[in-house]
Amino acid sequence: MAVAMTGKFPKHLDRDIDKIFTNTYVRYPKQYVGVANVTSFPKGNHLTEAEVSGLGGMRRLGEGQGVDFDLPTEGNEKTVYPIKFGLGFQVTEEMVEDAVHPNIGKMASALGISANHTVELRFWDLFNSGSTVHKSWDGEFVFSGSHATLKSGDTIDNLESAALSETSLQAAFDYFDTLVDESGFPVFSPLKYLLVPTKLRWLAERLARQKGGLTTGSSDTAESSGNDMTTNPENGYVDNWETKVIRYLDAAYGGDDNDWFAASADHDMRLIWKRKIRMESGDDFHTGNKLYKATMRFETAAFGYKGVYGSVVT
Repeated sequence: MAVAMTGKFPKHLDRDIDKIFTNTYVRYPKQYVGVANVTSFPKGNHLTEAEVSGLGGMRRLGEGQGVDFDLPTEGNEKTVYPIKFGLGFQVTEEMVEDAVHPNIGKMASALGISANHTVELRFWDLFNSGSTVHKSWDGEFVFSGSHATLKSGDTIDNLESAALSETSLQAAFDYFDTLVDESGFPVFSPLKYLLVPTKLRWLAERLARQKGGLTTGSSDTAESSGNDMTTNPENGYVDNWETKVIRYLDAAYGGDDNDWFAASADHDMRLIWKRKIRMESGDDFHTGNKLYKATMRFETAAFGYKGVYGSVVT
């Protein structure tokens, strides 16, 4: 009896499939890039971090007087474990023998799109569910009015419920401009990103416009001339922020078409890689099919909450 050996599929097929998958995965737009705090898991099966305060203020010393010694205050620990994600597809002997290569290529491309989609959904859910599911290392939801600093005892509220307007955006700027650290010292980390779903694109663009602008008062969406927060010197020339329209904040992907968010460049919404995407292939002895699979290990998590601000419109 003849014995069927593995490796009967042409070698170039694997190379072509891998190339199509990799090209699709690399080229597909990644909305988390430039926003997510991308890090890596250390050795082992988890990442554990704890918040810690700074020290108090320095004291004036008289001649011969010794300094006081302060201790930082430790907060809660948070532990994150990597999750393995994967998907695959099969190619039949007949598809290869009949040279149906375009359809095989489409499956590889679809797998690359699926991998990207998985990462995006996982990361942006930190925002979409940040007031109901995801918690920061202080045990409160990421977006909450109940945060408290460890040492100074200041209450920090990074959750709003106002629709996007000039007035509500100014409140977001005020949040970052008055932010304090765990000891109550000023944090200099201004608003960098305005993150909006697609239905808020045009309003966000008008808020960011350097000329024309928006009026203040009851009509935040009326056209005006030079009265907006970006061009009026009385309002501070806050022109160094960037609008990002994020599809994954839309209601279709678990968000809300009216919710919006802001973040500093130093936020702590993380995408933590254990192992980036990897494609593997093998023959199925029972069916004669070729199997392709792509797997990756990562997790997303929010540790510090101060660098983000959310308006969840009820």
